[in-house]
Amino acid sequence: MEAKIYLSIVKILLICCLGIFLSTNVIFAQEEEAEKVPEKLKYYKEKYEEFYTADFETVWNAVQKFIENQQCQILSNKIKQNDAGKQRGICQSDLYVFSQHQGSATFKEIQKYALNPPFIRGGVWTSGRAQYKFIVDEQTDGRVS
Repeated sequence: MEAKIYLSIVKILLICCLGIFLSTNVIFAQEEEAEKVPEKLKYYKEKYEEFYTADFETVWNAVQKFIENQQCQILSNKIKQNDAGKQRGICQSDLYVFSQHQGSATFKEIQKYALNPPFIRGGVWTSGRAQYKFIVDEQTDGRVS
């Protein structure tokens, strides 16, 4: 009788140890996956979004002022109203040059900002260009995204 109780206690302890072992392995595997993200991509997102308590006009003017302060020209500037009567604006800059060196210095600048920079064998990079695109959307709760 005592042997049966002893065996059942041993089985329970083994099952608990196995459960703890498996759960720690899952945690370590998740940490290893998180560490595999390259350094330059740790802040990368498909979409960057912020919410402001200011009115639409204030945010819209700030977007335009930002583009002008970057020595860019505004390529398109459209404001529309949706079915709920809220405003939505899209402001897009013209391409601006952020690097204008010769050869590898330009490619190093492009690698700093590009997700997958194109590599052209024997190619010489003379400039790096980028473009801003802001979508300003008035929300129903009074905020602006």
